Amino acid sequence: ILSNFLKNLLKIKEGEVVSIFAEIDNHQYTLPFIEDLAVAIRRQNAIPNLDFYTQNIKRIFSEKWANRTELFASDYYQNKIKNIDYFLIVGWHNFSDKLNDFTKDFLSNLYKNGKNIIFLNFPTEKLSFQTGLSIDKLIENYWRSIDCDFSKLSNVSKKQADFLSKSQYFLLSSETEKLKIKIESNLLKIVCGNIDKEQIIVLPTGFIEMKLEREFLDGFFWAEKAYYQNNVFENVKIKFENGNIKYAIFNEEKEAYGDCRTNAEDLYQSHLTLFESSNPLFVNVCGKKIWLSEDPQLLKDYF
Repeated sequence: ILSNFLKNLLKIKEGEVVSIFAEIDNHQYTLPFIEDLAVAIRRQNAIPNLDFYTQNIKRIFSEKWANRTELFASDYYQNKIKNIDYFLIVGWHNFSDKLNDFTKDFLSNLYKNGKNIIFLNFPTEKLSFQTGLSIDKLIENYWRSIDCDFSKLSNVSKKQADFLSKSQYFLLSSETEKLKIKIESNLLKIVCGNIDKEQIIVLPTGFIEMKLEREFLDGFFWAEKAYYQNNVFENVKIKFENGNIKYAIFNEEKEAYGDCRTNAEDLYQSHLTLFESSNPLFVNVCGKKIWLSEDPQLLKDYF
């Protein structure tokens, strides 16, 4: 898989120098990955350059020399950057976190020197914690995501972009739901890891960037995962009206109470349930679910 990635995505040539830049946050997983990556680079008759550190070293350097950016002006670092063709940054990074000056200057120097920067996004313990998924599951999905025919990926992406560029308005519909969207077709951008056109590649790659006109969003939208304030929610149904989110229903709520809010008809049915009961009790209504109880079950007691 790594040889395919190096040969067909990065198109690494004989004699080129490839820097492997990594933070060792989990020896059990990260080190074997780095070893396999270095061997795969050598098999392409290229030269691997290993540059990695531990979390403890990172912490000490950040505390003592976080703002010491003059290092990049030294002849050593300038020559090192000059002589390396590709910089592979191994571990997953959360770019919503603030980068220290040292890291920003490092990436800035690479970019200004025209170097190819590839964020491999190999799963880390931090990613596991943030997503709530096991590190083993993340790594399994990671291998599947980069084991693809990159040439075919590029061709399929172009066909999809051509299709999307033919119109501005789209209606996505099922038997019961619909979502209207408007896209700026002139701003479509194919991102499929083309090293000839993209100086920075972030794996997994293979998607089309498009700008949606927010005010036109109208209808229901299903999200397999939704991220909000460092929490991950799965299988969320979102109702849009004129670009604004009216409400969201989580999978657990749908299974328990139905998939929409209580309306007048629901209240009518709740009264029928009350009057038809042989021994009328409290009637509880939430969404499409109606049930009886000896005591009132107030929502405020459950949230």
